[in-house]
Amino acid sequence: GLTDNHLPLRYDQDRNVFVSDARIIGGVKRDKAEFTPFLSAVTDCARFARDWQHQFCIPVFGNAEYSELDARCILPIFRLGGRSESGSYGVVDQVRIHPAHLKPENNVVSQVECLNVLTDQIMKMSEKDNKFALKKLIAESEDEFNREREALAKIQSLGHDHLINLTASFRRGQFEFYFVFPWAEGGDLRHFWEQPTSQFGEHVSTWALGQMYGVAEAIKKMHMPLNSYEGTEEYGRHGDLRPENILVFRSDGDSSIGKLRITDAGLARFHQKITNERTAGTTTTSGSIEYAPPESLEEGEGVKRSQKYDMWSLGCIFLEFVIWVVEGRTGVTEFRRERLQKKSNVNQPCDVYDPYYLVQDGNTAMENYVVHPKVIGRILSIKRDPRYVRQLRELVHIVEIGLLVADIEHRLDAKSLVNEFESRMGIERPQVASSQLQFVRGSGIAARVNSPEHETGNDASYRRQEVLVPSGTGEKKGRKPRWPSRYLGIGSS
Repeated sequence: GLTDNHLPLRYDQDRNVFVSDARIIGGVKRDKAEFTPFLSAVTDCARFARDWQHQFCIPVFGNAEYSELDARCILPIFRLGGRSESGSYGVVDQVRIHPAHLKPENNVVSQVECLNVLTDQIMKMSEKDNKFALKKLIAESEDEFNREREALAKIQSLGHDHLINLTASFRRGQFEFYFVFPWAEGGDLRHFWEQPTSQFGEHVSTWALGQMYGVAEAIKKMHMPLNSYEGTEEYGRHGDLRPENILVFRSDGDSSIGKLRITDAGLARFHQKITNERTAGTTTTSGSIEYAPPESLEEGEGVKRSQKYDMWSLGCIFLEFVIWVVEGRTGVTEFRRERLQKKSNVNQPCDVYDPYYLVQDGNTAMENYVVHPKVIGRILSIKRDPRYVRQLRELVHIVEIGLLVADIEHRLDAKSLVNEFESRMGIERPQVASSQLQFVRGSGIAARVNSPEHETGNDASYRRQEVLVPSGTGEKKGRKPRWPSRYLGIGSS
């Protein structure tokens, strides 16, 4: 018989039948069905199909479910004040969703309360927690929407605490495509760094190290094989890691500063051949230039990417994060300003920053890629600065010789990076909580290269010339990988 799940109906006047077209509602596929009109007049049938029924077709969101909605569908979504945030692939608004139209798993108001309490009272009950980010894709492309939806579905299946949770996705009409996510009260990492470090107390460095470890572990999980629906193994990568794509989530019951979660799967791709082993890479749209690795220049708009692409971007983010922990927003701003490009014309809308590398002699051959001199200079100054505790200097050391490495083969993979966190800093999940993180020395996968222990600041045990060997590089025991002196810090004091 006819149920709410068959709505909306389409009226076929020639055949005098109501038609429920095949569609996906709440993640469930509905088959096409036909019904004899229950209204006597043809005009009433037409009006019901055109206007009346849409008052009863308001969707329920949650559980990361996908729905295909009519263009005339009334959405139970209320936009909150403030301007929209525009990104490369969409416009994001802060919204509330009526609690009666949220699945129980995503709702702070019980279903019983939804049935027995007036709408204005319900909205007040959920006012504090019922906030979501509504992302509308800029490109009116169903293919782009489906690719991002598929990537998000696979990210959801990973179940990692440092990856964004999807509340719902839906298409409205033919050309409107939306995603719904939990709202991040702390904003993105770029805006978070605008806050003074001092307000977070003395444990900010411990928190930051724990969050960076969590982000690294999330990328490791994304890079690991995932069983596809066809039973084959798929491997993923993000492709656009930058501070704007890492959100800070806060909780009233959490004494922590917040939890970082990676978002924006617009460039995320999963492939059946491990992207870490690709020689040709895969072709996607270019992401953020500032945090992109040298190999992003090789194919222009058809840039070829592997999982190592993400690792360079992580190195850029981690270096800025460490600077923020000690020097605050002023330090991050000054570091970026050192790489600020001169405006090509007065009409240039915003500042453009050099990436973390330069190309020597204008030749884009791999051997001509070098780390930006300003980046090298800042790393060396951190090593000499006694304000940076040993843990932070160790992490900068890993960034220098393991992540900001132009040669893809010698750049660390995500598994090796997580191993370095665990062996050098004693971080383990879930046994060690963020408030209990301790820094412990360990060899991990590090291979020492004839380097005497070097004294830096007050720490005489800081080892500054270790070479990190990415897993799977085939380096033989006792054989020294060929690292350019600019990555090892050789000759500096």
